[in-house]
Amino acid sequence: MIIKPFTAQVNSSGYALLAITHSLHGLVWKVYQIGFALGQQATAAQVAAHVNGIPLAATIPMQVSVFSKFPTQAPYAMESFMVGPPYINLEAGDQIMVGVIGAISGDTFTAAAYVDELDRRLGRAQDMGR
Repeated sequence: MIIKPFTAQVNSSGYALLAITHSLHGLVWKVYQIGFALGQQATAAQVAAHVNGIPLAATIPMQVSVFSKFPTQAPYAMESFMVGPPYINLEAGDQIMVGVIGAISGDTFTAAAYVDELDRRLGRAQDMGR
């Protein structure tokens, strides 16, 4: 399952911050991968993330997406991702803070997490109808 993408606008200094959160008590998101995208090509864009203030991954350089080379409208121009293990659990009130530096001012920074939902009350993974 993929959750709704989270977005933030890149400021005039070339960086953006966003928080991946959820607020469904009793449900836990087991995060397997987080994908990142920028709409414009930048020469030195990098991303990093932490969970509740604890580093999740070191800074990761973004790369030009193959989609940016197609003559039609590309969904994004740059991409990167973080993948476990470890696979972290995100509960209500937790947050993954994600940042990008070296991006183009005014661009849109997007992060989306690929997760399984666990129902803490049942103690097992749930398809949740998706």
